[in-house]
Amino acid sequence: MSPFKCSFTINLTQAYTGEVKFYYGMNRFYQNNRQYLSSRSDLQLAGDIDNIQDCYPLDKAFSPLLNNTVPIVPCGQIANSMFNDSFRLFYHAPSGSDGRDIWLVPVPWTGKGVLTQQEIHKKFKNPISSDNQTYQALCDAFINTTQPPDWSRRLCDLGYGDNVGLGLENLDFMVWMKPAALPKFRKLYRILDTQSNFSCESVSTTAGYSTTISSNDDDGDKILMYENADASDYDLGAPVLSCQNLTNTTFDIISDLFNTGLPAGQYTLLINYNYPVTGFNGTKTFVIARETWVGPQNFFLPILYLVVGTFLILVSGFFLVIWLWQRYKKD
Repeated sequence: MSPFKCSFTINLTQAYTGEVKFYYGMNRFYQNNRQYLSSRSDLQLAGDIDNIQDCYPLDKAFSPLLNNTVPIVPCGQIANSMFNDSFRLFYHAPSGSDGRDIWLVPVPWTGKGVLTQQEIHKKFKNPISSDNQTYQALCDAFINTTQPPDWSRRLCDLGYGDNVGLGLENLDFMVWMKPAALPKFRKLYRILDTQSNFSCESVSTTAGYSTTISSNDDDGDKILMYENADASDYDLGAPVLSCQNLTNTTFDIISDLFNTGLPAGQYTLLINYNYPVTGFNGTKTFVIARETWVGPQNFFLPILYLVVGTFLILVSGFFLVIWLWQRYKKD
């Protein structure tokens, strides 16, 4: 399937304060399959790129560029099926004295906190040190390898220009390489950057468009389903805020817009749609979740713990009564 872009409108009826996290989700994708789960080389992911143990049949492939059979990096089925949709979120901010005009303000998010430092620095390493990790040096380090067959770009291109790590140390790749236990899962994509200042940027307004169903789930998170999008021309409907159109008045409006979370209002989600799911009858979702000091707003586990805890207390009380009654009979 050729990649295209699609846009969706999201309405937040209330502000999402505190820590806001963005996830992508999939359904009917079995990452817990035994053969799929073991099809990887942890030694290769840690920097030994010639180690292709346990990756067969996705361990070697013919490289037309080198005219030879070379190791696949990263090898295995998990890496080959990496999720490669990408997302941008824009807030519809009022502009002008009457507030009738709209600017699309890019929502700032960060990759910091998505993974632990141990996962980033110990489990995933490029074959060259981080001090020498330029784009060209990384491409040279992988010159005698080839990318997985289902990848449309080279490993050294992964993460280029996105500020989320390059190659084997790319954040999205590392997140995908943590298999989910169930066929319906979420994976953390980004976290709202409440400390970020507005940066100058622009976006193309010619891409694919798709309609969708957007609703809240039981956890209070914003769920948006977007599988099986249709490609056609569309327009974002408003100018994207950039250095060329930024005024002092507008800057005052947006400078602290996301300091406490996502404000209520209308948003546009722009998706680079690359990952097909029709082959396994799957679905994809984009999730906006707010978390507090007690974790995400998911009431299933607290209710389950409360029910189980109450049951155990009642059982303990029952056995205590029996013990006291038997002791009373002996006396």
